[in-house]
Amino acid sequence: MKDPLAQLRSLMVGKKVMVVDPPGAGEAICKFVLDDGKAFRLHATELGFWIEETAGVNGYGSLNALITDYGHHMYNLLPQYDFDPPSATITVEAGLVEVKAPDGKSFIGDCAKFSDYEQLILGSPKGREILAKHMALGDYWMSAFRSTDNPDCPPELHWKNE
Repeated sequence: MKDPLAQLRSLMVGKKVMVVDPPGAGEAICKFVLDDGKAFRLHATELGFWIEETAGVNGYGSLNALITDYGHHMYNLLPQYDFDPPSATITVEAGLVEVKAPDGKSFIGDCAKFSDYEQLILGSPKGREILAKHMALGDYWMSAFRSTDNPDCPPELHWKNE
């Protein structure tokens, strides 16, 4: 959804806010947890506002949300790695993905909740390898799956919108 106000309305109208937490991310105002179990962070700068999905009561609703949280986590760790962090460790077992950051923090998601494309990436050894190298990019991770940006990405894993 390109219109942030429409996205905010679709997330909140007719629902109750159960929790308002600290955001845990730069430029974010807060994290909302709604009565349907979904959660999102509201970000704002002088340029406007935007919304990022995050783990709610029922975990992550997408691999993208998990990766975005990983990117926020890594943001504060990047200086200790001279902005060249080691790859994440990605394990897929029994329908769950676990992504471990270099400091040991784990991010776990249920693959069944992820899109077909996200499941395709996680089901491919090459997909996991590419993803592990680019996890710290946070919400820019899909750039690693564009044929023009990464010639090592096999065609079957190219980002759908190309």
